[in-house]
Amino acid sequence: MVSDFESNDKITEVELLMHYNPKVINSKIKAMRSQIESLYHLNMNHVITNDNDMLVSVSYPLDKLVLYIIEEKDKLEYYMKTAQYRLNLFKDIIKNYSENEQQDVMRYMLSSGKVKNEGVIERLKVDIYKVESRKRQERQNQREELHRIEFNKHLEQVKKELSYISMILTGIFLYSLILVNGTEMMRS
Repeated sequence: MVSDFESNDKITEVELLMHYNPKVINSKIKAMRSQIESLYHLNMNHVITNDNDMLVSVSYPLDKLVLYIIEEKDKLEYYMKTAQYRLNLFKDIIKNYSENEQQDVMRYMLSSGKVKNEGVIERLKVDIYKVESRKRQERQNQREELHRIEFNKHLEQVKKELSYISMILTGIFLYSLILVNGTEMMRS
């Protein structure tokens, strides 16, 4: 039997439970929001103990705190966008399953993988992998096409520059020939 870590044709069970489980996604969003809320209180003085077990009053500098909160909000926004994409993908896939299979998937998600219809979950892992793999390949093809376009633009620019340099060098060569021939004519 091939383990989830060695499989190349399906996502792992951990990925399924962490990235496509609405329960886990909602919990993570809630935790991230709670963490951001707690950051607002760091600019107020509070007391901690230092290495010598002495009480020390500390606060976080406001300018650094603002930047940190903005970074954390950006991370939350990115996670929510990614999670929404994955949930939509998940819904699109399971809507093609029978009602019983959909219920099996939801029981699996709600139980964090403890209640499992092996056949349905394996199929779901393969189906998600196929869609993700196809979309990943499409993105890769788009990147390669953009790279090819940019490379061709650069190549045309280099050709123009080389043509211009060649023209200048030809002019310099012809001018030097004229000078050499003119000097020889003066000597004769």
